[in-house]
Amino acid sequence: MTEETAARALSAKDAVRAAEAYIAGTIGLADGVRSQGGWPADLIDRLRSGVYAAERYTMRDRAIAQQQFGAAEVDMVHLIALTAECAKLWKRSRVVYRVHPALADSLLESVNDETAIPCEILARLPCPRRPKMRIRTENEKS
Repeated sequence: MTEETAARALSAKDAVRAAEAYIAGTIGLADGVRSQGGWPADLIDRLRSGVYAAERYTMRDRAIAQQQFGAAEVDMVHLIALTAECAKLWKRSRVVYRVHPALADSLLESVNDETAIPCEILARLPCPRRPKMRIRTENEKS
């Protein structure tokens, strides 16, 4: 572990505080954009519903919006809305994982515009708040 990595390491409480601050800012930004009305608010509403039902907001819908309002503008609203929805989902469990500093350094060194990080492994992380269940075998039942 490098000195720089050690300096970046946060305690679990600090990590949760940082996540909560980020979440509050992200949700606040999305709500601020929505409160201004117009096409960004409509797009955010459609994106939010699309997070939970993919047919409500498709890549075709996004392409049409980009043609109407500009790719950069739509992409920014898209990022704000999806990040805010992810933030709301995180608030349910409030789980923060600490990444081993050597892994973090390795990922940061290897990332460029063409690097594909296998994000599907992140979908299988254990949730410590979920009760562990153990199924008894036939031999154990009595």
